[in-house]
Amino acid sequence: MKCVQCGSELTTGDGIDGICRACKSKNESSKTGMLYGWICPRCGKVHSPYSTNCDCPPESKVWTGTSTKTDVET
Repeated sequence: MKCVQCGSELTTGDGIDGICRACKSKNESSKTGMLYGWICPRCGKVHSPYSTNCDCPPESKVWTGTSTKTDVET
């Protein structure tokens, strides 16, 4: 019996799927996982998957009145 991918003769250690060891190792080495980055929810900057934090400035609040309360009663 021959390998369905390369045509080489199969041995007893190749298994029953019809693919030789050399073709299996080529297929396994070509499968690499995709790495996805992330987007900072505050500033929208795109980061690599290895970066764990963003360098955007901290949030700042601007008040127009004399009080710094966020819930002002009317």
